[in-house]
Amino acid sequence: MRLVAWLALGWMAAGCNGTDSGTDGDTECIGGASRTEDILCLEGDTTNGATVFHARCSVCHLEDGSGVYGTFPDIRGTAAADTIDAILNPAIGMTDFTSVLSNQEMADAAAHVETL
Repeated sequence: MRLVAWLALGWMAAGCNGTDSGTDGDTECIGGASRTEDILCLEGDTTNGATVFHARCSVCHLEDGSGVYGTFPDIRGTAAADTIDAILNPAIGMTDFTSVLSNQEMADAAAHVETL
């Protein structure tokens, strides 16, 4: 509980309110202690997330997120923080999307994965 309070305090102190517009047109949280925190303070859009997931993730994890046993993990219902961590720190063999997806696209995809 203390960790959550400290993170919330840190986000408020950094001005992380989800309303800063980046130069690329995305709504970005800026000023968190890490890119993960910046992404987590964005509100993910599940509709846009489904589009990102279909284009980038479904090739390996399948449309329903069930994956392929022994090769690509089942990611259905994964918490947003865990999905974002997996995107930012790809496992061996996983495509690195860190320079391909914007922070907002990552938040959107994570929101979608939670609904699978």
